[in-house]
Order: sequence, then structure tokens, then C-alpha cells
Amino acid sequence: MKELETKITNWKKEETKWRVVVVQMADVQKYGIMKFLSENPVLGLDDNILYVQVHMLPPMAKSDRKSNKKTLVLDLDETLVHSTVNKPLKRHDFAIQCRHPDGTSIYYVLKRPWVDLLLDELRNLYEIVVFTASNKEYADAILNKLDPHGNIIRHRLYRDSCIQLPGPKSKPVKDLSTLGRNLRKVIFVDDSYRHHCQQENAFPVRRFLDDMNDTELLSLLGFCKRIANSESDARTLILSHAISRHNGCPGWN
Repeated sequence: MKELETKITNWKKEETKWRVVVVQMADVQKYGIMKFLSENPVLGLDDNILYVQVHMLPPMAKSDRKSNKKTLVLDLDETLVHSTVNKPLKRHDFAIQCRHPDGTSIYYVLKRPWVDLLLDELRNLYEIVVFTASNKEYADAILNKLDPHGNIIRHRLYRDSCIQLPGPKSKPVKDLSTLGRNLRKVIFVDDSYRHHCQQENAFPVRRFLDDMNDTELLSLLGFCKRIANSESDARTLILSHAISRHNGCPGWN
């Protein structure tokens, strides 16, 4: 079994920007990896080689599947927090230090209003994932402040989990189809959602900089609590919410 786990780890190291690994049919027969293949879609077969898309998240916990939980995918910068580098904000909640090839930088971080309440209230209702286009060291330093005990955010995805489209000016793109979750049950929250895939899963929020009267996360919290146990497609519920909010219907702000 240990040999099989090592083999799968090596396959994943061969991944491309589309998270594809190459598996020899001989290994399928030798290791009996049908469970691995059932959890990761086979894209094609060519000359006894399987091309397998590896999901970026492990299978959902059994208890979460049993309770039919949805997955809440949160962006970090300008969605949950705002930060500046080497220049203190007039107001900030904490500072972090990050190393890079040219030295060390200090980031001053301001939390968006209601972020602590949002995470605390939804921790048991949703599988919470943070998916950021930032690098791991920077993101982890901030997330360790937001979730110091590591029992709220189930999974963390970083810049290397984004895809890079062709073109010299292209930005990292988040593709929710690579998560390994049913998109009927995924809510995506990102201030720049229009630049990513699966926009129909996006709950729109404005960009956060320093407005301490901001209530975007409070609105998100109310929405998520209302639909937590709904059997309906999350994308339909998000659209209905957006239409109601646009029309100024009471109870949907």
C-alpha cells in the first residue's frame, strides 16, 4: 500500500497546468487503483496510457457528504482582507512578514468587517475552502491569523492551483471544475469573479479596501444561512438572490 501511495504522489508531481497525470495501464493492473480512478476523471486513453485529471481537493469528508453540505469557496485579497506591503495602513489588524528572493517584506493587513463572524457562523454549515491567486507563504500567514486553530477552513488553494491561459498579460484563473466538487453545491465568492471560470457559481461582492462600513460579508452570511439546507442548485439560488437584490426586495440585502 505504501508503494502505491508513493506511486500516486509521483504521478501528481508530473501534473501540467491542467492538473493531468499520466498513468501506465500496467500500473492500473499492478496496483489495482480503481478507487483512485473513480475519484479522478479519466480524460483519455492512448497506447496503454491513461490521462487522468487530478482533483485539487481530496474527497469530501464522509460526515459532510452525509449531511449534504455545500462547499463555500472564498477568495482572500480584497474579499476577506486588504493588505499593503512595507507601507502601514492608517488602520490595520495585524502585520505579517514574508520572505522572497530579494529579501523580506512586511504586509499590513486589514480584515473586512464581519469576516470573523462569517467564518465562525458558517464553519459547521459549509465545507469552507479558501482559493487565492496569492502565493502560499503570504496566504498561510494571513489565514493562520483568521483561523488560528485550523478548524474552520478545511482546505487552502494557492496560485499554483490556478490555471494560466495563453498570452503575455494573462492572469491566473480559478477553475472550479478542478476542485472535485459537484458545482450544483458550490458557492464562489471573489471580488474579481468575472476574470474566472464558472461565473454562474459566483456570489458577487464588491472589492474591499478600507471601508469599515462595508456589509458585503454580512449579506453573504445571511444568504448562506438561508440556503444551507436547500436541495436546489446553488447557481439558481445565487441568480435568484442577485435578481431580488437588484430589485430591492426586502430580506435579500
